[in-house]
Amino acid sequence: MDGIKKIKSLGIFLGILLILLGVVFIVFRRDIVEVLAMIVGICIIVIGAFKTIQALTSKSEVNNKPMGVSVGIVLLALGIFILVNTNISIMMLGVVIGIFAFASAFDRFAVARERKRRGFKCGNTVLFGLVHILFGILMIYCSFAMMSFIVVLTGIYLLAAGIMVVLSTGYFFDYK
Repeated sequence: MDGIKKIKSLGIFLGILLILLGVVFIVFRRDIVEVLAMIVGICIIVIGAFKTIQALTSKSEVNNKPMGVSVGIVLLALGIFILVNTNISIMMLGVVIGIFAFASAFDRFAVARERKRRGFKCGNTVLFGLVHILFGILMIYCSFAMMSFIVVLTGIYLLAAGIMVVLSTGYFFDYK
């Protein structure tokens, strides 16, 4: 019985932690976007440093040291650029996501054309293509605001998940 109480306490603790994290994401969305950009920059710097050290210290029979060092240095420079220019980095990320949204839209339109050619319904597929185009335009036009919106949606999800974990943990172990 003591083990069940510990599991219940852990579940409630994790649920409350998710709720708090959700509130932080909602309230401090701009700061979260910048922190995430910094985390990406730091990760790229670490990968670049690792690649550079690996290229310099490898005793491979294939002579790839110049290429390995070059890739490492480029990654280091990119990571530093992201850290120094977080707003530009967020905008570039938004543009990349927007380009992927346009590619998804064109894929949906191609599928719709094929469905129509085969005599199937294609209205929903065209609608999803239009949604992708709208999302792509928004991501390219106002990247920072869209990234903030995505962070708020993440916060809402974390908040809801935390509430569900607390409630389910509280009720689940009441069964005997």
